[in-house]
Amino acid sequence: MNATSLQSERAGKRWFVPLGTRLAVPVLILVCGVAMAAYYGLARTSRTTAMRSKEVAADMVAQLTALAVMPAVVFTDDEELRRGVADIGKNREITDVEIWSTGESPAILAELHRAGGRALGRP
Repeated sequence: MNATSLQSERAGKRWFVPLGTRLAVPVLILVCGVAMAAYYGLARTSRTTAMRSKEVAADMVAQLTALAVMPAVVFTDDEELRRGVADIGKNREITDVEIWSTGESPAILAELHRAGGRALGRP
């Protein structure tokens, strides 16, 4: 075999990959990687923000309910306590409500427990 036949045999086995393809493939892989990282970062941040806003909203509802039923607790108005619990029970996201008395022997004054809720425990 001579040198020209070896060169032609090697040239026949090589694949020709254009320069544009050689540059486009790594750039495309890099862009896809960056896009996936940005998506996961934004999704995590969005989920954290949503959970934080739910916690703040739940705290505000608890404070508002406490202020609304405070006179009923002070004057032991059972009807007003039941109405306050029924009002807060209209929100389907609230699964459990308990209003406790304070003093030497704490007792539940009014409560609401939906299926799927959990026991809140003694304060």
